[in-house]
Amino acid sequence: MYRVIEQSNISLGELPRNGSLINYSLLRELKTVPVIFRSFSVKYVLEGCERYTVNGKRYPVTNGEYLLANTHSEGSVEIDSDHIVKGLCIDIAPEILSEVVASFMRPDTPLPDSDLDRFFTTADFFENRYPTERTQVGIFLQELGSELSASPHEKREFNKEFYYTLSEKLVADHIPVFRQLKSIDRKSV
Repeated sequence: MYRVIEQSNISLGELPRNGSLINYSLLRELKTVPVIFRSFSVKYVLEGCERYTVNGKRYPVTNGEYLLANTHSEGSVEIDSDHIVKGLCIDIAPEILSEVVASFMRPDTPLPDSDLDRFFTTADFFENRYPTERTQVGIFLQELGSELSASPHEKREFNKEFYYTLSEKLVADHIPVFRQLKSIDRKSV
């Protein structure tokens, strides 16, 4: 599912829980509204600033940054700008992310750890803001953002392969973080 959200059609309506979708937003103002993290969520800002509060922590996400959070996160977002703020909200269905994680957990890979799935799907995953130029996900988002910005109203379909590719990059970016957390757990035992 792909939708464009503008000031004139700001109603977010009911969206499928645990499904994959992409919302491209072009907004100047959005009063503080609750953000429901339906799936694993990527919030990417192409232009301007979206102010998120997630699990009590404030994250101003600006040009070229993105925020990651999973279904265990709660929060809100606010936009207040003289210029249009362009953003992408991408939800990845849990089964897609779990399948990708499983591919990283095969015994012949460098990280055969069943805790990796738990890392992404439980409160163990900490929401955070990232710069696009330093991650595989970020570079992917920059390319996607450029493509969508060229013609945001064009009818688009994003197949499962798109979400698998994004998930692979997400998992690859976070394996070093996961390993660091695991080494801290082992040292504290």
